[in-house]
Amino acid sequence: MIRVSCFFVFLLSICYGDDYGFPDPYPEVYESIDTLPTNLHGWNLPSALEPLIEEGDIKTIVEVGAWTGKSTIFLANILPEGGTIFAVDHWLGSSEHRDPGNRTEYNLVPILFKQFISNVIHAGFQDKIIPVRLASVEAAKKFKELKIKPDVIYIDAAHDYNSVLSDISAWYPLLRKEGLFCGDDWNLGGPEGEVAKAVTAFASTHRLRVCHEGEFWWYEKLAWYETDRK
Repeated sequence: MIRVSCFFVFLLSICYGDDYGFPDPYPEVYESIDTLPTNLHGWNLPSALEPLIEEGDIKTIVEVGAWTGKSTIFLANILPEGGTIFAVDHWLGSSEHRDPGNRTEYNLVPILFKQFISNVIHAGFQDKIIPVRLASVEAAKKFKELKIKPDVIYIDAAHDYNSVLSDISAWYPLLRKEGLFCGDDWNLGGPEGEVAKAVTAFASTHRLRVCHEGEFWWYEKLAWYETDRK
C-alpha cells in the first residue's frame, strides 16, 4: 500500500508538479522527510459527519486544524476516489499545547508537521491529502486567489471566540453554494463557551441556522433566504 502510493505520488510530481504554490510543494513534500513511526494522537471526528459526506457529492474538503492527521485520515477513508483534502495548519500548536504539564502534546509540538506527514504516508493517502502549512486566515486568502471552492469546510483550529469567528469569517465565503460548513468543540466551555458564541454570532448576521449534535456543529441556510454567492 505505502509503496504503491509513494509511486503514485512520484508519477504526479512528474506529470503535474505543484499547481498551488503552498509553502510545502505537493506532492514532493511526502518525499522530503525521514518518516516517524505512526502516532495518531488526536480526536475522532463526530459520527454525524460521515453520512453527510458519504451522501453528498463531495470532492474537495478543507480541514482547518489537522494536528497529527488522525481526523484527516478519517476523512480520507470516507472520501470517494479522486477527492482531495486540504489539511490547513501551521503545525506550531496552540498555547495549551505548549504547557510542559501537558507532556504528551508538549512533546509533539517540535515534530508535529513531520508526524503529520509520516502518519499520512503510513496510511497511504498521499494522493488525497495536501498539507497547507499556513495560518488559517492566511490560507483562506491563498484559496481565494486560487479560486478553490470546497464542498466541505471543517473548522477545528484555535478555540477562543475571536479566533473562531475570524476563521469562520475568512472561510465561509469560499464554500461552494450548496456546500457544508461545520466544525468541532461546540461544548468547549459549555453551551455559552467561546466556540458556541462565535458560531452563533456569525450565523445571526448571515441568515444561517446553527445545528449541533454533541461537539459537532454545522450551518444550514434558512429556507426563506436565497444567497446569490457564486
